[in-house]
Amino acid sequence: SKYIGGWKDGFPHGEGVETWSNGKKYVGEYFDGLIHGQGTMTWKDGRKYVGGFKNGKKHGQGTILYPDGSKYSGNYLNDLPNGEGTYLYSGGEKYVGELKDGKRNGKGTLTYTTGDVESGIWQEDNLIESQ
Repeated sequence: SKYIGGWKDGFPHGEGVETWSNGKKYVGEYFDGLIHGQGTMTWKDGRKYVGGFKNGKKHGQGTILYPDGSKYSGNYLNDLPNGEGTYLYSGGEKYVGELKDGKRNGKGTLTYTTGDVESGIWQEDNLIESQ
């Protein structure tokens, strides 16, 4: 990869821009050589993430846009949606609620384009208890 930006003790530190040969690009904060803090990551396939990072992974509040038009906005932990968030799917469906490891887990509401609503407790993307 190619890095342009701040350095400290031989490592990227502070604001910087990193570009990889596979087309991935990061613009934002670094700490002791790792992507850490606020920034924007874009991929060659059209994905774009804007938000928090910790130790090189998506962490904290952030929003990711996918090439198909779907979007997730909310909490991240270890690169995956975790905690409260909103998923807008490319087909028009919308999920608002709790997620764990990128899947619907906990309390949440899924609204379909037909207006139908599934609300309650989710586990591994499946509604297990309607409310």
